[in-house]
Order: sequence, then structure tokens, then C-alpha cells
Amino acid sequence: MDAVLALKNSISANRETLRKFQAWGQAKAELAEQRAQAEKEVILAQGGDAFKHFCHQRRRQELEAQNRAFEEEQKLRKHEIVSRILKEEAEEARRKQRPSPARPAGRPILRDQTWSYVAAFQDGKGPADPPCCPPLQEGRSALPQASLLVKAASSESVQADRGSLGREAGTLAQPEIPGLWKEDCKPYQVPKEDVDQKSVGGTKTDKDILARTAQQLCRGVTHKQVASRREFRGCPFHSKPKLVHFKDFDIGKVYKKKITLINATYTINYCKLVGVEERLGDFIHIDFDPPGPMPAGMSCEVLVTFKPTVNKDLEGNVSFLAQTGRFSVPLKCSAKKCSLSLDKELIDFGSCVVGETASRTVTLTNLGGLGTGFRFLLASECCEMDTSPSVFSTVSVLLLLSSNFTYEDKGFDGNVATSFSKQLTAGNESMPADVPSQKESGKLDVKEKEEGRPVESEGVTSTTIVTVPPNEEQTEFSLGEITEGEIGPFSTIKVPVIFTPIVPGTVSTRFKVVFKNQQCPTLYFKVVGVAIDVPVWVPKPNVDLKICMYDRLYQDSILVHTRSKTALRLHFEVCKGLQGHLELLPKTACIQALSSYSVRLKFLPRRSLPEDAGKYFDKESRVLEAPMTIWVADQIKPVGFTVHAIVTTSDLELSPSAVDFGYCTIYEAIRTQVSLCNHSLLPQEFGFVRLPKFVDIQPNDGFGTILPLETLQLDVIFQPTKAKEYNFELVCKSEINRCFKLTCRAVGVHPLLELSHYQVKFAATSLYNTSVATLYVINSRLSMNPPTPLVPHIGLEDTSPVGPTSFEFLLPPDSPITISPSVGTVWPGKRCLVRVAFRPVLTRELIHQEALQALTKEAEAKSVHGGAGGG
Repeated sequence: MDAVLALKNSISANRETLRKFQAWGQAKAELAEQRAQAEKEVILAQGGDAFKHFCHQRRRQELEAQNRAFEEEQKLRKHEIVSRILKEEAEEARRKQRPSPARPAGRPILRDQTWSYVAAFQDGKGPADPPCCPPLQEGRSALPQASLLVKAASSESVQADRGSLGREAGTLAQPEIPGLWKEDCKPYQVPKEDVDQKSVGGTKTDKDILARTAQQLCRGVTHKQVASRREFRGCPFHSKPKLVHFKDFDIGKVYKKKITLINATYTINYCKLVGVEERLGDFIHIDFDPPGPMPAGMSCEVLVTFKPTVNKDLEGNVSFLAQTGRFSVPLKCSAKKCSLSLDKELIDFGSCVVGETASRTVTLTNLGGLGTGFRFLLASECCEMDTSPSVFSTVSVLLLLSSNFTYEDKGFDGNVATSFSKQLTAGNESMPADVPSQKESGKLDVKEKEEGRPVESEGVTSTTIVTVPPNEEQTEFSLGEITEGEIGPFSTIKVPVIFTPIVPGTVSTRFKVVFKNQQCPTLYFKVVGVAIDVPVWVPKPNVDLKICMYDRLYQDSILVHTRSKTALRLHFEVCKGLQGHLELLPKTACIQALSSYSVRLKFLPRRSLPEDAGKYFDKESRVLEAPMTIWVADQIKPVGFTVHAIVTTSDLELSPSAVDFGYCTIYEAIRTQVSLCNHSLLPQEFGFVRLPKFVDIQPNDGFGTILPLETLQLDVIFQPTKAKEYNFELVCKSEINRCFKLTCRAVGVHPLLELSHYQVKFAATSLYNTSVATLYVINSRLSMNPPTPLVPHIGLEDTSPVGPTSFEFLLPPDSPITISPSVGTVWPGKRCLVRVAFRPVLTRELIHQEALQALTKEAEAKSVHGGAGGG
């Protein structure tokens, strides 16, 4: 119980001590940061470059620390060399005084083999003779071949010294409470009596088989495993985890991971550690206590200890030997790296009003375990990279090999000083590849900050000083307050990008992000934006009303948008001279914040538009361009838009405007032509409506569509039904309900002679046959006295006398109709029989045409048959 209480008190005391150290470290860091900030403000107040001043100060501190470390190392090395010389002299004297002890029978060591080879060579024996072990003599050291022995001995001593130095460098702080971590602590072993009591196989034969198998395993002999007539094939042991990965390691620290090996075979199996690959032997140590025979499904643990001494990635395998074959577990060690990226390469601000400010954020992300310094600049700005000398002399490198020194790290902006140390790596490798960045060597580890312990330096890297000339050009894009600093491992930094437009138009700028770590590539991103001069705008600055007609109402909606965050008062104004033709409703309105408003546009062009519009109307092209204005409260510059329209007439012209048909008998029809002209630029539909029964208009009964600027010829047919005077108007209406009138006048009279019927219809008649029809010519007057009133005269011939009336039938030329008699006289009250004969014949032209077609077809047929026969 006393031991437990003492342990508890010791733990409490250690925790309290750790808290004190941590608080002391935090207070010291805050004090240093306050001093640096005050010094920076003083330098800026004096007009100096604080960044450059801190960089020079940091370099001066680094050089002073390196000089002090170099001097201390020289003194230590001198003392060490002197002590070694004295120790070797004392050992040599002691060796001369006492005889050399006899070597045990067995394998000779390297020193004995070398001396045996030298003695055999001096005696004249060949190298194939067995080496002898003559007694050592003092004269042997003077031989030329003795240099081999000196070299071998010196190499062994150097290796031993390096091993001791490595162990000393890797020794951690000694714990206050002893435990399992002590070096002299040995794992618990089962007493021999307990082992003998537990029988693995149960019988003596099984024990003999297990012993024989263990011996074969020790000699590296494997054999197949068959259980229940099934042979096991595959990896005998499964490891958890499958890959041993040491991520983001720091030089000088010790990392440990456990591997669980599970027997995946069918029966008992053994496991033996073979080792790690040669290139990992200096960094990886395996602790594995073979558990002996392991039944199927059982597991054992392997402890992998990794102590890095170089800052580079390592890969390899840990090899094991089982009863059924070899297997290995992959091992990987990853050094700290910077993995930097931007969340976007293009920042589009869209539209922004001149005078307003818009902000976007670009995020810089570090996915690696190593931090670095960063700085945001314009892509056009130049950076002068001042790199400190990174090549030291060979003596300095050798002295720094076994030394580690630390001091405060000020960081990229000069707030924290940086610790550096240089280590020599094997092989002719490039220096930048093996040298870690300042962030890796100077940034405190999170765990070490909590424990309050300083960080050991991991390597020497060159210092980069970024000098940026002042940019006198005024740019519309700017960055926020955080434009430079340190980005830690697995962290993000958000930098605001501000857009303040000055001139309307499209603006674009390219930025870059440079890093203190030279292995990190420069990142670029582009910023674009469109500057608009007013908060209120019209998406359609040109309102096209197409082709409009006079005295017709046309309406449209004008959409007004605002990007202002407050309500605005709007006043709509029509240009002077068009107030009687154009109207915007309402004239005054209030548009809410970040919304839109619709204005009604009414256009009713009058006939006086060409005179009223003035310069806004072109009489030749009939194009109207009317500018409209939207006045915004508390805004000097108004918003304008233009109304475009082609104004045309809707007139239809009838030519002539009046028609006189003259005298027309009641048994005939008179036709006259009238022209209908469309003076409009638009097609119009028309129709003659409410026509009297004695008038007909063709074509299409007086209805149709007339194209722009087209003239149509219409036939007006007048057929009176009574003998009287006719005065009437024909009305033509357009599709917009406009009426155009045609005045007509005519006189209907009775004829002197009449026909019994005015239409003769013959039956079907074959060629060269004759069909006959009869009709009568009638004189309807019963008296030979002149009529009262007088019958008006029709035609240019002399007036026919009252009484018997003669007639004559006129036939068209080449007509198959024959009238007999074609000439005659009819007395008043009498009638005359007339025969009409129809005899169809083939004309000479039709016969020639048919004969020509027959000859052509015959010639074509002969040509086709002739071509087929030749083929």
C-alpha cells in the first residue's frame, strides 16, 4: 500500500511539474510574440520594412548559434580524441604486460582470421592453405600487410563508437518510476517445471515430432502441411495491420507499433523472425519472442521500433519463417511533407456595381504533416529569392553529425526563430532532397507542446527571403488582412478576396501563392468580375415593337431590376414630342430591394407622328427610335432604354374609285376590272361584304390576302335583273375593320330581241357525228309604233327602226358549232326558229401532234431493242 501511495504521489508531482513547464513555455512564447509585435510596429512607424528586418535578425541569430555550436563541438572532439588516445595507450601497455589468452575452439574472429592470413602469406603458403594461428609478435606490426589489420580494427572501433553515440543520442529522459521500460527488465519466462508438466501432443511420440519440427525450423527447413487430406497453400500467418506505416515521423524520436500475427494454417505452426531488409537495418528494430508451437487461429505479437536518422521515405519488408514457408509484412516510413492546394482556381464575382464591395473566400489547404510559410501575391509581381549558403565544409558536416542543438523558432513572418541542424546522409544524393524544410525543423510538435519539452532539430535548410516591390498600380481586386503567415500541418487558411469596381466593364486579375518551402510549387488562381455602373438596370435596353400601324394600340411590358439592398423610387419619362403617342404606366413607382418591377408600355401612333417625333422618326425608312428614361432617386445617372418600331399605314386603295357600267340589258352581264393596292408593309386580309345580288366580284368571291405593297386585279361583274337605274356602293373591309368604298352606277334596259333560252347543252357526241338543238329568236314588241318612253341606244351603230328587227349570230373561228340561219329578221310579235348543230372533228394540228408522238415512241422502241441485241 505504501508503494502504491508513493507511486500516486510521484505521478501527481510529475503532472504538476509538467503543468508548470507548459505554463512557463506559453508565457515565454506570448512574451516573445508581444516583443516582436512591438518591434514590428516601431519599424513600420519609422517607414522601414519589418519583414526584411526580421529575416536579417533571424539569420544573424542562426549564424551565431552555428558558430557557438561549432566551437563547442571542436572542444568536445578534442577531449574525446585525447581520451581515446590515452585509453588505447593504456590498453596497449596492459596487453604487453600479460600473455595473450587462449582462444576457445570454435569460429575465429575477424582479427584472428586476418593475422592467420598474414602469417600464411609470410611463410610462403598459398591462400588455399588452411589459416594458421601463430602467436602474435611485436615485429608483425611493422609488415606492410599489417595495414589491413589496422584498417579492420579502426573500422570496428568506429562502428562501436557510432553505435554508442547512436544509443546515447537515442536515449530518452530517464523516468522517475521504474517499470517494464527498464533495459535490464527481462520478459517473464515459464519455469521449466511448468513446461514439462504441460504436454503439447499428449504422448512421447508427439513430443518427439514437435522437437524434430522445431529443429528443422531452426535450420530454415520448411515442409508441406497436410490436414484431413488437404494441403495448406497460401500465407501461413495473417498480420494485423497488413501494412506497418509510420507517418510524418520526426528525426530523433522513437516510434513503436505492434503487429499481431495470426496462424492461418490448419494445424500447429511455428514462426521465426528472419529480419528486415538491409537498407532498413539502421532504423528498424524488431522485438519478437518466438512463442513456440501455435495452434490454428492463435496469435502472437511483434513490436516494431522505428528510430529515424534521415529525413526521407523508407520502404521494405519484415521477413518471417514459418513451418510452411517464408512470409513478410510490408513496412513503410513516410517523412513529413507539404501537400498544399487551393479550393478553387477561378473566382467569379459576377456583376457588381461601381462603388460597392463584394467579397469571396479562397481556402488554402495543407493535407501534409509538414507546415510552411505562405504569401499571396499578384502574378505580375516579382520575388527576389535570397538563399543562404547551404554548403558547409566537410569538417563542419562531420562535427554536426552527432550533435543536436535547438533554439527558438520565429516562423516565416519573423515572430518565431527557426532551428536548424545538418546531417550527413549516405550515398551521393542531392542536398535539397535530404534537407527538410524549415517548418519540419522549427515547428513544435503538438504532443511536445503539451509535455512542455523543446523540439530537437531535424536538419539544416536554406533560408528564403521574399522581397516584394511595392505595387503602385491601383487594382480593383485586393486581398484581406491575412496575406502571409504560417500554415500548419493538416490545417486550412481562408483568405478573403475583395472586389471594388472602379470603371464599368469586365475585370480579371491573376494571383499566386508562394511558399517558404522550395519543394512546394507555386499555386495560381484567377479572379474575374463585371462592374456595372448603376444598381437599377433594364435587361432589355432595346424594346422592339416590330412593324406597327397607325391608329392601332400596341402594348409591351418593360421589366426593371434592382440590385440595391434598399427600396428605390422610380420616375418614368417619355422623350419630348412623343407624349401623345407613347405612354409608360405608371409614371412613378417604388421598386423594392433586390427585386424587379414591370412597367406597361402603350404605343398608339397617330397620323401626326412624323411631324411630332421630329428627329426620332425617319420618314423614308419609317423607323421610329424613341429614347425612354428612368430616373432613380438619389442617383445622378439615369437608366435609359430605347423603343424601336417601324410605323406603316393600313390603307387599301381601290382604283378607280368610281365605276360606271352604262346601259346593260337584263339578259346580259357586264364585267370591269378594279385594282386593289396595299400601301402597308404588312399583309392584310380583305373582303367585299354585303354585296347586292346583281353584283359579283372575282376571284374568290372578293375575299383574299394582299401582300405588302402588292396590287391585285379584281373583276366586278354587273348583271341587272330589272330595267332601271342602279346607284350602289361596294364596301371592302380589311382585317382591322377598316372600310374602303367603291361607287358604282348603271342602267338596266330591255333588249330588242330575246332568245327562248340562253344556254344550249348537247348530249355526248362522237367524232364526225352531229347533234342538233333548236331555239327561237323572239321579238316581244306587239306594235310598230315607237316605244314610250324611248329605249336608250346601246352601241355605236345607228338606232334600229321600230318594227321588224334583224339579227345575226357571230361564231368564234374554228368552232365545231353551226347555227342556221345565222342571219334573219323577226317581225313584232313573231319568232324565228334557229337550229344549232354540233359536229366535233379532229383538227389538223391535233392530228400532226398525235402522229409525231407515235413516231417518237416507235423510234425509242427500236433503239432499245437494237441496244439489247448488240449486248
